[in-house]
Amino acid sequence: VSDREKNRAGEGTMYIDTPVTNLIRAIGKPGEVTFTVTALGLESASVTINVSPRINTNPVRGITEPRLNSEGRKPVQTNPSQASVSPPEEMKFFTAEITFPKEQQPQFRELIKTELLRLHPNIDPNNVEFQLALDGFVDILNSTVLYERTRGYVVTDDLNFVGAQYNLSRAITTYLQQKNLPQAWKDEMTRYYANIFVVRGYSRNYINERELLDRIPAGGTAVYIGTGSGREGVIEIDDTDLRTLLPKIHPQFVSWSSSDQGRALMFITVINPPIIRTRPRQSDDVFTIERGRVILIPDLETLREARFPDNEQL
Repeated sequence: VSDREKNRAGEGTMYIDTPVTNLIRAIGKPGEVTFTVTALGLESASVTINVSPRINTNPVRGITEPRLNSEGRKPVQTNPSQASVSPPEEMKFFTAEITFPKEQQPQFRELIKTELLRLHPNIDPNNVEFQLALDGFVDILNSTVLYERTRGYVVTDDLNFVGAQYNLSRAITTYLQQKNLPQAWKDEMTRYYANIFVVRGYSRNYINERELLDRIPAGGTAVYIGTGSGREGVIEIDDTDLRTLLPKIHPQFVSWSSSDQGRALMFITVINPPIIRTRPRQSDDVFTIERGRVILIPDLETLREARFPDNEQL
């Protein structure tokens, strides 16, 4: 969780990495320049410096540094896909660590659950994110007992990191649950989001993710890959190849043009994380579905026209 087990990690939030460096260069005009920096969760700060005319008293032959031209320059744009927007806070900011004596280690899970609900009485303790947050906190409590020996504790930065990841996931999954989509698929995606955010520590812009969910046509069919799931509201099909599975839901698919088939297969893939696309040499793309997962197959009349932004997927 947070800074734990992140050594040499290629992905993750890694929120404690500092400082952040930005190179600033004047455009050649003298005067005062004010710089302002902002970051999520911190107060902004500004500094004003005087810019003087530059006189190169010792030029190096063959090396020039022309002045920048402000004509046509545009302000720095914010990438909407980055995690730069704070989600609504179900789990509020922690101001102190949570600690329990070693003798209470068998009760750590119930103890920290009680404390979290005392601090956040409006949270539903049965939601997936809360249960995964509990798992993370209990792991930290147990690990700190090993070297502290007298107590287990969760420091405030770990509490706030997990809390922020909880809030991010909830901002997306509560929105998802309001959609007119099969409940089994919404539950599958809720578990997916909770895992990548609360457990794995990834970050996304929740507004951007909601906009992607808005592009999914209402309705559709929830398909469980395998048999004997016992889940309600799903069709069970034991087929992990999307190309052969899709005609079992929409027989008309086989009569579509190759380009329409390709677009449909790609759309289904980008809205279903359990589907992996591979591109073998000299053969058609392969779309493999993870067994034991639920995927969404949109209705036929919407599938042909459905589109997702380039390079975007859930």
